Amino acid sequence: MNLVDKLSVQIEQAIERLALPYDRLRLFRDGLPVCGREAEIVAELAKADSRNHRLLDRSPEKGAMVMGTESSISWSRNMSSSRRILLRGSGGSPGKGTAPERLERFLAQKA
Repeated sequence: MNLVDKLSVQIEQAIERLALPYDRLRLFRDGLPVCGREAEIVAELAKADSRNHRLLDRSPEKGAMVMGTESSISWSRNMSSSRRILLRGSGGSPGKGTAPERLERFLAQKA
């Protein structure tokens, strides 16, 4: 288990120990569009093996509400750009690294 996974496990365990009032809890996820389908998007990303989204995906089952923070228009534009990067890499070539690594490099260049 790498360092990020260890930290993620510790965070998950700490959250479980808090005994949060999930029926009153609102979880805001940066980068998630405000569209009425936030929980559905989180569930889809959780299935794609995103540990962060798996944690969020379990919260609505307990009564929490997942909330987006991004305009759906700007989110759609970013997703289109991200898909292009994932499908063909930057500059029309496959690019080096895995799809998430290429996406991370792309997003870092935009920041």
